[in-house]
Amino acid sequence: MRLVRMVPVLIMVGGVAAGARHGRALYDEVVDKFRILVTGMELSRIATEVRHHHMTFGTLPPVAVPEDFAAFLRETLEPYFLERDVAQDFWLEPYRIENDDGDLIVLSTGPDRERTFCAHGRKDVEAFPVADGELPPDDVCATVRLE
Repeated sequence: MRLVRMVPVLIMVGGVAAGARHGRALYDEVVDKFRILVTGMELSRIATEVRHHHMTFGTLPPVAVPEDFAAFLRETLEPYFLERDVAQDFWLEPYRIENDDGDLIVLSTGPDRERTFCAHGRKDVEAFPVADGELPPDDVCATVRLE
């Protein structure tokens, strides 16, 4: 097993240990951080596969219909370490793909399961302002740059 596949497992073990000592809230927070980390890794793989398909065939994979995009993901990806549906994130929501001024964005809606703002995985966006008492955005995104 490659080291990169062990990182999420080690984080999860640490989360379990912390959860046992500090309560359910901390445990849930650590588990969500783990899920966000692994989701970001999966989105990077999805972006790579979309880019590879575009370079190889000169077309995008089927992205217009969500079910077709899910079928493409199931055909091209394997799960990291658990048998699970690679077309869904860890909150059992389907991965999405959107057009963003010529670039494609693959994304997960994150723990809140609502489409908000990409807080993780986009280096080219500014920090999103959050009002007092409002939860920060938790979408996880990866950009597909088509050359």
